[in-house]
Amino acid sequence: MSSPTNTLKYSIFKTPLGKTGVAVSPTGICRVVLSVSRESDFVELLKKVHPRPQKQSTQLMAIENEFHQYFSGKLKKFSFKPDLRQGTHFQQSVWRKLTAIPFGNTRSYQWLATAIG
Repeated sequence: MSSPTNTLKYSIFKTPLGKTGVAVSPTGICRVVLSVSRESDFVELLKKVHPRPQKQSTQLMAIENEFHQYFSGKLKKFSFKPDLRQGTHFQQSVWRKLTAIPFGNTRSYQWLATAIG
């Protein structure tokens, strides 16, 4: 059974890329899925890491607002933290390096591979 310390909350909202699904653990954002076609598919994905994800659209409104500000060009840095614990050590290394890329900058896969060793 889930306790308040290990709940997984999610929301799905519209963005310029289509419906976006976001899941949040007590540690931070642990899933972002762009172009969600069906909520049931997103929930099944979340169930792979948590038995009972809870829909919390109003509680996650701040995250939705930041996404909208980002896509409108008004936000350059998100205030919420990522929860990278779900991935392998290699995936976590990649994700940490990706989060360090400044807004508006791009990097190649070769750069990323070299940067993480």
